[in-house]
Amino acid sequence: EVHVLLKGNNEPFVMQQTHPFQEEFRGLGVAEMAWSLRKGRPNRASKEMAYHALEVLHGIAISSEKRAHYDLKSSFELTPAIPRGYFTGLNINEIEESAIAL
Repeated sequence: EVHVLLKGNNEPFVMQQTHPFQEEFRGLGVAEMAWSLRKGRPNRASKEMAYHALEVLHGIAISSEKRAHYDLKSSFELTPAIPRGYFTGLNINEIEESAIAL
């Protein structure tokens, strides 16, 4: 569970899970990349997203040093996640991430 304490509140609340994967799914990102390649769609771990994430981190450092707002110059288009229910009906008890490449 992820507990969030909002400014001005004394009591934390449990943040709702928005993703269907709530267990240990190590390797899921690589499996999604392979699935995307097989389906002919862009994968979610794009070089554009990596560059944007790097610029965000760099921008935080610049903003902190200069004590000024930093305007991001990069952007990327987020590829939709694997469809909800993709795993429904599959027996993936031992090697979860391998089921995605089917």
